[in-house]
Amino acid sequence: MSRRIAPEKFLRYQTLGVVATAVILVLLVALFLVWRTYTESRHRLDTLESESFGEREALLSIEMNSALEYLQFTLSRAEQVLQADARQQVDQAYAVAEALYTQAVDSGQPERAPQLITEALRNVRFFGGRGYLFIDDMDGNCVLLPTSPQLEGQSLLDNRDDSGHYIMRGIIESVDNPQRQGYSRYRWYAPDDQTRMREKITYARQFTPLNWIIGTGDYVYQIEEDLKQKVLGWLGERHFGGDGYFAVFDGSGRLLFSPFFPEDAGKSLDKIDPEYAQLVRSLLAEARPEGRFVEYDWYRPGGDAQERKLSLVQSVPRWNWVIVAGIYEARYQRLMQAQRNGLLRDLKSRLVALIPILSLVVLIAALVAFMLSSWLSRLFQGYQQNIAQQQQQLQDNAQRLEIAGRVFEAANEGMLVTDLNGVILSINPAFARITGFEPAEVLGHTPALLSSGRMSRAFYRQLWSTLLETGHWQGEVWNRRKSGEVYPEWLSITTVQDSQNRPTHYVAMFTDITQRKQDEERLRYLADYDPLTDLPNRRLLRDRAEQALAQSKRKGERLGMMFIDVDRFKTINDSLGHEAGDRLLQTLGIRLGKAVRESDTVSRIGGDEFVILLPDCGSPGDLAQLARRFNAVIADKIELDGHELVVTSSIGIAVCPEDGNDFVTLSRNADAALYHAKERGRNNFQFFTGEMSQRATERLQLESALHRALERGELELHYQPQYRLGDGRVTGLEALLRWRRPGQGIVAPSHFIPLAEETGQIVELGHWALASACTQVAAWNRDRDDKLSIAVNLSARQCRDELVERVQGVLNESGLAPELLVLEVTESSLMENPGQSARLLRRLREMGVRIAVDDFGTGYASLSYLKRFPLDKLKIDKSFTDGVPYDTDDVAITRAIIDIARNLNLETVAEGIETAEQERFLTQSGCYEGQGYLFARPLPVAEVEALLGLPHGPSR
Repeated sequence: MSRRIAPEKFLRYQTLGVVATAVILVLLVALFLVWRTYTESRHRLDTLESESFGEREALLSIEMNSALEYLQFTLSRAEQVLQADARQQVDQAYAVAEALYTQAVDSGQPERAPQLITEALRNVRFFGGRGYLFIDDMDGNCVLLPTSPQLEGQSLLDNRDDSGHYIMRGIIESVDNPQRQGYSRYRWYAPDDQTRMREKITYARQFTPLNWIIGTGDYVYQIEEDLKQKVLGWLGERHFGGDGYFAVFDGSGRLLFSPFFPEDAGKSLDKIDPEYAQLVRSLLAEARPEGRFVEYDWYRPGGDAQERKLSLVQSVPRWNWVIVAGIYEARYQRLMQAQRNGLLRDLKSRLVALIPILSLVVLIAALVAFMLSSWLSRLFQGYQQNIAQQQQQLQDNAQRLEIAGRVFEAANEGMLVTDLNGVILSINPAFARITGFEPAEVLGHTPALLSSGRMSRAFYRQLWSTLLETGHWQGEVWNRRKSGEVYPEWLSITTVQDSQNRPTHYVAMFTDITQRKQDEERLRYLADYDPLTDLPNRRLLRDRAEQALAQSKRKGERLGMMFIDVDRFKTINDSLGHEAGDRLLQTLGIRLGKAVRESDTVSRIGGDEFVILLPDCGSPGDLAQLARRFNAVIADKIELDGHELVVTSSIGIAVCPEDGNDFVTLSRNADAALYHAKERGRNNFQFFTGEMSQRATERLQLESALHRALERGELELHYQPQYRLGDGRVTGLEALLRWRRPGQGIVAPSHFIPLAEETGQIVELGHWALASACTQVAAWNRDRDDKLSIAVNLSARQCRDELVERVQGVLNESGLAPELLVLEVTESSLMENPGQSARLLRRLREMGVRIAVDDFGTGYASLSYLKRFPLDKLKIDKSFTDGVPYDTDDVAITRAIIDIARNLNLETVAEGIETAEQERFLTQSGCYEGQGYLFARPLPVAEVEALLGLPHGPSR
């Protein structure tokens, strides 16, 4: 048989073959569509049934969660309800007492007022009959006690509850305030159980005409029981899903509420309908704190026949309740049957419509076959041209691959290529240099040979999930070198795809970040510890103090805090030099560390000041003995550079809870006691006393004056110039808030800025400073070709969403270009809420405003967080600038900050430059800008205009 065929026969055979193939394919497709339609219908029915069941479960879960949230919300208000009711009763009684006292005075018989008041209030009852009013005098003597009249006239000062709390003293303290009213919390015998004390809250007011205390209170648990009855009423009225309802039982099976037997509320299982009792027992057996779904048959309310029902049974251990949310399934079953009937009708209609469609497809296939054969004959002629073009493309691809290979070999980052199974196909020289493995040792293996064992399986599952989903992954991992050394690296993996977007290989690039991790650890250590003595610094001391305070409150123990200051330390520094002074502080830190318990904390918070935190410190006598011991430890002779020194110390002591219940108060009072010890001649210790509260009075006066300072025009801005290091050109100004208090001159910012922060007034002051600074600098820039930037400090309290609109409004009103405004934020304010801070800074950056981190290195922001923030500048804190170029630690930290800023494309600004040596070191290290007394102090407006050569006048 000849294998040759004429071209015209080839075209005919090809057409017949295509038509026959099309007919067969159409028939197969028809059979497939019939089968597919049937299976889809069945699957859809199954899905609908599953979704229907899931909807019922979801409905029950939503209703149950709603009930639990309402229950928890209602009971959480128990104390608020108690306090409000108690206050209402006392206020009414107070009004009665005032009226009766006024009546007695007006009638000329003021001596009758006490008897009139006590008799009027003696029989007053409330809180369902259990509430009553009591009256005591400010010396702790009982005046009126309706429940125990035999105690009237006796002193109650020594009455204590089972926690040791003095009840009457607590009530007196609650009204010892400017408002002469307040709440007191204690424990007393419950009316339904005289052997057990329960928590009670009392509200009292001081009736000043008779120096009385009028008050009342109630037990928290009784208010909670009242609120539980309110919740049961709410659940009884709650219906859902047409026929869904709640039932509630206690843990022993007692019926609290059921729509079937509302008259049986409060009865136990053996006293209700037996059939219903049997059902309840089975439901209680299924109750779990997380909830469990149960199916069973039960009567519909008002019906005689049982129906299928789905219920969610959930126990509430805190209140010893079991809540049942149930719904009948009949309505859902009717809906499912309607869906089945509809799907069957749809299947029949599809089959009927399929016949003419298939006939049309056969006709179209014949036409397409003829056109295809004609097209193929023309297509053959173009093959040769395509082959020539493909050969040229292959040559071009070979050239690109050669260039890529050179880049692969010369890259400083380690690189490897694997197939889709993770088998290594190629590595570059940097891979061998970083890991120590030669090509022959890794080719044909997987990257698992580099595993350090530190990364969990969950980490690798997440890595592969991200890589397969997005085609890319990057992050930090720990791997192992050939030598066994474990090291951190920054790894990036990319999926390589062919022309049809199908994955073919994986390419990984990594960089050894060991040095960067070491820098991070160093900065993290410096954030918590004093670099000179290796003792905890103020931030770490505060953390430990807050933990110790919480523990002391729980255990009812005393906590002591001692502020220790080395007497005349400046004399040692001036005579022997700062290095000798540093060694002295190191020696004293070591001595104090050896003299305390393991549970105590010795910290250095600056200068020559140490703080010792003493949990469970015992009695004041024990603290006095410790203070003498610390004085003696410090006074022991020390050899420094051939000199034998004997130094003394002053110690201030504050005790929790007597002298404060929080870190700030305790620190302030211990510091006050320290200054008192210095005033008493040094080399002694002093406990904090009430007389030292004079400082607190002065603080209140300062706070009151500060509230009026802005409206009285007492605040002003000074501006400290910022210079470009190297050429000395003024590049910008930092706005600094000053308070000129009438009769007292300039108030130091360190006195009123922390006060404004604490009271919240810093927000108003900060907005005023922002608007004033932008308006002033915009006016100055109108007279300059070289525009000045203005840096404005932001408080953490200002870093809220409304700041963006506030800044935009200030820029619009002042006309200052956004890029000339630099907003300075501290590390601590950024780290209060990193996510919110990042979003806020991005919105400000989108406006064109620049962002600077103030006092960088003194907070606790890690580099991993720092890179997330959109920043422009890092400001080096004066505490680091002071030590350069002589202090090795400050030199290392300052250079590390400048290097970090350079790698993150940020500018650096050094604060507190006071000497030419500091300026020279910072310039050589690559610092961009600087400010400090070497250049200029913060200046008022007139002096700034004189410095810049601008005409003097008001802001324009």
